[in-house]
Amino acid sequence: MAINKGDAMMVVGRITMATISLVLVAIMMAATKMSFVEHRTEPGKRHLSTPDVTKYSAHSVVVLSLLSVNTTNIVTTVDERFLSIGATMGFIRTHLGQHFNSTRYWTLARGLSPAIYRLGGAEADFTVFKENADPVNCTLKPTFQSKGPSENYGKLGFFNLTFCAHTWDNINEFARSVGWDILFTFNGLERNATSWDPTDAIHLLNYTKQRGYNVIWSLGNEPNGYLRKDNVSVNGTQMAEAFHTLRKSVSRVSGLSDIFLVGPDVSAPTKKIPAPPTPISKYLIDFLQAIGNTTNVTSFHFYYTDGRTAGFRDLTNPLLSDLLQVNIQSVQSLVHKYGSKANSKIWLTESGLCFGSMPTILNNAYADGMLYLDRLGMAARLGIDLIVSQGLMGKYGGIFGENIYPHLFYWLLLCHKRLMGTRVLDVSKVVSTKVESRQQENASKILDDDVSKYIRVYAHCTKTSALYQPGSITLLIINMIPYDDVQIKLEGALLNSTIHEYLLLPVGTKGILSPRLQLNGHLLKMEEDLTLPSLSPRKQPPGSLIMLPHRSYGFYVLPDAEAQACQ
Repeated sequence: MAINKGDAMMVVGRITMATISLVLVAIMMAATKMSFVEHRTEPGKRHLSTPDVTKYSAHSVVVLSLLSVNTTNIVTTVDERFLSIGATMGFIRTHLGQHFNSTRYWTLARGLSPAIYRLGGAEADFTVFKENADPVNCTLKPTFQSKGPSENYGKLGFFNLTFCAHTWDNINEFARSVGWDILFTFNGLERNATSWDPTDAIHLLNYTKQRGYNVIWSLGNEPNGYLRKDNVSVNGTQMAEAFHTLRKSVSRVSGLSDIFLVGPDVSAPTKKIPAPPTPISKYLIDFLQAIGNTTNVTSFHFYYTDGRTAGFRDLTNPLLSDLLQVNIQSVQSLVHKYGSKANSKIWLTESGLCFGSMPTILNNAYADGMLYLDRLGMAARLGIDLIVSQGLMGKYGGIFGENIYPHLFYWLLLCHKRLMGTRVLDVSKVVSTKVESRQQENASKILDDDVSKYIRVYAHCTKTSALYQPGSITLLIINMIPYDDVQIKLEGALLNSTIHEYLLLPVGTKGILSPRLQLNGHLLKMEEDLTLPSLSPRKQPPGSLIMLPHRSYGFYVLPDAEAQACQ
């Protein structure tokens, strides 16, 4: 898209907000495009050979004519616990007591506070609270109890789990100490012939009140899938009735006047683009029409794709992120049309890149960070109040490994938590789709897609700290172009601001498949159990270029922005 001088002057003349006018020059390096081989070894599974991330194509130029940030007004404000963490009840069973005894675990958890710690997952609908149960019995391997075709949920088998008082005490004491709030999912399959039975929930509510714990509650995990999970059909209207029963049950707990209730935790309404109508949308409509003011938040889950079949191209394709946008806007539309003011806020109470598992070669890889961070930026920009990243600990997708050392995702969350505040700013950009080679023989158009889709920019007011005062702006910039390095020149009111760069790059010969992360050239790792490493910026003088290598990401703080919206 070409912009002549006269048109550009008219656009600039109409902009009344503080503007960052940027010229992006994307430079393609070396001679050979990244190549990799995809082959299937068995149906439904895909294995990838390692991409050669050291090879690049010829130099090229991409021009970004305008990038503006409205520094006068905010788009929305997210919850201070916007970045939150989720774990399954199965995690509690398999890791019972192990992480609570680790000093390192407590240190890492404090780094992400304030946050919500959601306990849910499919196992939540098979969990029963027993206050007086023998603690030893809580650690025994339970007996398989599922009546339904559980193979539809992969290798996950469903068990009746006994949830003991001492486990609940440990979880709440831990959360209170590290600054996390518990979001607990009641068993939605505790049903008699016609309706949900609140007996077990009342026991846990009563015990929680007696112990003085402050807990947020939900009921049922993806109830739209109960038929597959346990051969029980519960429609949206019936699920709303269960929530009404739970709300009324509060009166049966001495000293408890009210609870904060989140639901219905349905699956993502849209699985692919283009988006045909799905039964989940109908389920959510029925729920919202029947729920009234009983819930305080409307919630749903989202994953981009099935990790058992996803490949390298899937998880590095910026167009896949459009699926999140479609789902958020779909749920927002339904809540606006059928919900109430009481439950107008929307939480993503379970989310991640892949459900099922992660492709082995991409597990905890630097390349995952592009979509992982874009998910956070897009959710906040579109008005999601809080997002729970599923996977606390584990080999695949967890933010901690089994040895309680942080995975790559943990460092991304820590950087976001420390640098991005709760006030979200509007970013608009106009990108030329023309990519010209500096070598005449390669002067053809390189990218057929709109280049703007490959350059993601999100802006928040900076989180206030000892280093950053009100008025600062933080940019999250993700360069998803496969072969182009991006240079950004700040102009206008922000030209006079110093730039604090937090550039995150992979470590080692694996390139973007590396699980290790460096910040401004320094490896991010735990040096000792009691202390998190400092996140130190690389300071650039006013007028400096912001430069991101191809397929990379970073945070950029403008401490001298003096943004009115951030004061």
